[in-house]
Amino acid sequence: MAQFERYHPIMTAHYQLDWLTQFKLTDINRLRQQTNTGETVVETANYVNRQMSTIMQNQA
Repeated sequence: MAQFERYHPIMTAHYQLDWLTQFKLTDINRLRQQTNTGETVVETANYVNRQMSTIMQNQA
């Protein structure tokens, strides 16, 4: 995680890379529904929690 701390947020004219928790869950859900049709907000919340956990444990 310390490695990522040095570089976030990464911003370009078209993209922003930051902690998932910095974004609204409904926005993440809407984005994920484009490929995971029918994913609920609860499923998206679980996804965000899993991803943040892997980052905090230096596994991603």
